[in-house]
Amino acid sequence: MSNIDIFAERIEALVREGQVLEAHKAISRHMAKQKLPLKIFGIWMEIAEATGCTPLAAIKTAMKRAPLSPADKAVLDSYLFVDAWVRFDTQMLQLLMTQHQDFTLAEDGDITVRICRIYFKFCIRLLNYRLQNPEEYSSGFDEQLVFIGESHALVPAGKVFPWRGKSVQASTAPIRGIKMFHLGNAAPPKWKPYFREKLATLPDGCGIVLAIGEIDCRPDEGVFPTAHQMGLSPAALLDKTVREFVAAASAEFGKLDKKLSGVTLMGTPFPVYTTEGRLPANTTHAEFMQFVAGANGVMRDHALQAGWDFLDVHTATSENAKAADSPLRIDETHLSPAFYDQANRWLVSSQLND
Repeated sequence: MSNIDIFAERIEALVREGQVLEAHKAISRHMAKQKLPLKIFGIWMEIAEATGCTPLAAIKTAMKRAPLSPADKAVLDSYLFVDAWVRFDTQMLQLLMTQHQDFTLAEDGDITVRICRIYFKFCIRLLNYRLQNPEEYSSGFDEQLVFIGESHALVPAGKVFPWRGKSVQASTAPIRGIKMFHLGNAAPPKWKPYFREKLATLPDGCGIVLAIGEIDCRPDEGVFPTAHQMGLSPAALLDKTVREFVAAASAEFGKLDKKLSGVTLMGTPFPVYTTEGRLPANTTHAEFMQFVAGANGVMRDHALQAGWDFLDVHTATSENAKAADSPLRIDETHLSPAFYDQANRWLVSSQLND
């Protein structure tokens, strides 16, 4: 086994144990001595995005040293693209769009490449929306509302809109790929440190929206296929997943040395994407759609029991906008920033249950 293979095993062991900052430091020290393969460099990028522990300038410098193919570079640049969107660095966004135009138009590649391509296309749509609607991002506001989660948390970044009787500006603390299952089960252990690092950066007195749960509710990922593969009741596994997630997140909030103005759990939109070829054996599209509707009900109930609010995006997108080209959607999976102008209408408050 080569030295780099031994080093890779050490890094993967640290990440499995949840020692993500230690892994990042070890990779950083190693990068100063030699070039690293994509696998290790990818771990370094993931930790940097999830924790904010490395400045953007250092990432750019490190990427110049790594032996990367054009596809590899595009994969890693997708992290920079998300970072640029969160900060609304239009110069960087335009540069990355130009550099990777061929990448965004292609259809080949493994799952990692396809996911990163989705991020590129998604952020390009968000950028175009913001450039076409600058007035929605420029007015004054009373409070920051921080969206923590996977890609759905990126949608409202920078937008100003009414929320619980105030004017808020959305900011984003992204954790790529996070699921409810990850926090509730602490598996793999890296996800809790990622979540804690995002909480540590919250401004005092802000509100937060947890945009976590959509990946748990896909036809080929999360609760639905897992339950069928294990011979379990999807409803029972779903309830366990959401209950443990809410308990784990509540425990982390209890450790904060800052005040939050409120916590909201965001539901999952009404699916308009095709499920063909994605469903578990012996299941139907109708069964999956019923599962997603039920998942939103379970998420709502557990959120309200915890004293959180619930953003019912499922009802909003099923009653008003089932089509993928609806003004409430930016693509077949994600909401449009335009949705948040009417978000108050779909906000279910825990205070109503007091």
